[in-house]
This record gives sequence, structure tokens and C-alpha cells, in this order.
Amino acid sequence: MVMPNLTYGCSSTAFVEAVVVAAGHRRRGVATEIMRQLLSDARSAGCNKVQLLSHKRHAADGAHRLYTSLGFEPEAEGFRLYLQQVPAAVQAAKMA
Repeated sequence: MVMPNLTYGCSSTAFVEAVVVAAGHRRRGVATEIMRQLLSDARSAGCNKVQLLSHKRHAADGAHRLYTSLGFEPEAEGFRLYLQQVPAAVQAAKMA
């Protein structure tokens, strides 16, 4: 999603959440190519910033290494409130 922004010279910000590759296709560069295309699209759209949300549990599965290799930096602590149903994966992560 690209959203207008009043800061950063009124340049838009791209928001990315839930980058998922099917289990049988992981570790083949699929996520890297998806992210590279996404970054290219964000540049073409005139975005100044890409805001990426990734759950803390992905620090151990390689996702965070991928993001830092593409230039992303961990910068903020996020907060989330589900107003309807909490996804099963989130509930399972809380139990782990």
C-alpha cells in the first residue's frame, strides 16, 4: 500500500506486511525477488520510505536477515490491536 505523507517533503510511504512464501518454495530467492520488485515499485511511485512490518518470531527464521540485506534497519517498536479475530498464527506464537 502506498500512502501520501505530510512529512518527508510530502513524499509517499509504502507499507509492507505479511511477506510470505509457500513452504515448498522457501530458500530459493523468491522473497528476495518479491522485495526487490516492491522496492523498485516504491521508488517508481515516488516513495521516500518503505515501512516494513515483520513479527518478532521471524528473527530466527531468516526473514529479518533478508530485510537487513536489502537495506532495511530495525528502527521502531510496533503495537497491534486486533478488533475482531486474532489470527491463529498469532495465538500460536503467544503460546510458544
